[in-house]
Amino acid sequence: MKGIIMPKGRRFVLPLVILIALSSAFFWNAYGKTTTEQHLFVEPDAGNKPVLDALNNSKQSIWMEIYLLSDKGVLQALKDARSRGVDVRILLEEHPFGGSGSIKAVLDELNRSNISVRPSSPAFRLTHEKGIVIDQKTALIMTLNQDFSAFNSNREFGIIDTDPEDVSEVAKVFEDDWDRTTPNLTDSRLVWSPVNSRQRILGLIDSAKHTLRIENEEMQDNQTEDHLIAAASKGVDVEVVMSPGQTGKDANAPGLKKIEVGGVKVNLVKSPYIHAKIIVADNSTAFVGSENFSPTSLDRNRELGVLTQDPGVISQLTTSFKKDWNEYKGVKQISTQTTNHKSVETTTNHRLLSQSRLRHLPQKNKPKKPNKLLPLWSWLQAGS
Repeated sequence: MKGIIMPKGRRFVLPLVILIALSSAFFWNAYGKTTTEQHLFVEPDAGNKPVLDALNNSKQSIWMEIYLLSDKGVLQALKDARSRGVDVRILLEEHPFGGSGSIKAVLDELNRSNISVRPSSPAFRLTHEKGIVIDQKTALIMTLNQDFSAFNSNREFGIIDTDPEDVSEVAKVFEDDWDRTTPNLTDSRLVWSPVNSRQRILGLIDSAKHTLRIENEEMQDNQTEDHLIAAASKGVDVEVVMSPGQTGKDANAPGLKKIEVGGVKVNLVKSPYIHAKIIVADNSTAFVGSENFSPTSLDRNRELGVLTQDPGVISQLTTSFKKDWNEYKGVKQISTQTTNHKSVETTTNHRLLSQSRLRHLPQKNKPKKPNKLLPLWSWLQAGS
């Protein structure tokens, strides 16, 4: 059979098409998921059901690395799993901001049920991860703690991930953190602090050509702020939704003022409280995870997030973002106060974080006064 002879002008067209296709496939394989590998749940709409379903369906193991754990339903599901022979192991942050008073009671409850619990590794400033591995087959990668606020009043997101590579690495990092050893990270989709989260989050921001939709609890990292401003300056429509902080010394106010002056659009919403940490770039690639925009979160904590191009996940994230963006009804006022030599923006009639967090602590564990070494407003703004 004679070979196919292409016209001279088209001889390089087919190779070019193949090259583009291969490049696209590589990009998709780096971040993309099929609809059978990732599913998103949205809080507070879903409540604790997605987490309870995962725990109650476990057959062999539950490995949880978590910042806050106090939800009664989750605690009962963990105890029930242990009673049917499931290997339940928990790495729990021992000194969470504002919540250390209830940690001992939780530890005692878990220990009485023969659940293996260890304080998180001292190698990190905080273990702020919100991750669960079920039976070495499913990983829950979340923005939410396992507490009352997460399931009832916060905006939160969780990805249920069954991709074998993702699940394997989350499980391996849990084992390494459990044993206080250094993990070897190879998964290009997972976003880990303090190893690669700054690089991958900034890379996602820089990749945007048209739109960036962001929700986060903190805006306290100069480099992230600079990259958001750079995106806006090149014509990207950058929208940020957060919740207002405490009147006066709001740790987020300087960063919010800076990015607004730089062309980023900001809406502050009272309800739901924005505890989520998400980025959606060009309605095509997204980040969901535990990382806040602060040097501690990106460079010193143990944190976990994931990059995805799953169409269903992207659609749910953008729909939820639009809903939160349209919730803004406050009136912004520029105050004459300064923090770190920057003007501070405050919002009237905003929700106090102290009311949200303290009312859900057991009465006997409510702090009567702030720690002298850590002012009340500081830990309220420290992120969770």
